[in-house]
Amino acid sequence: MRRAFAYWSEDGQEITGVSFWDSQEACDSWRSSEPEAQRRAAMAPYVVEEREGFYHGRELTIPQR
Repeated sequence: MRRAFAYWSEDGQEITGVSFWDSQEACDSWRSSEPEAQRRAAMAPYVVEEREGFYHGRELTIPQR
């Protein structure tokens, strides 16, 4: 994982996590790891819904005037 961010709603009831990986394989490897399984188990009582996906993209810049 290169970087990770968490964003939450004003009321704290919804959290969105975004992480950046070198490859989908690296991400999949982490997702299937024991530390990740332990993290998910610890969070399970607090998770109502979870969605995952792997996206391709690029950093955007603000155009100069």
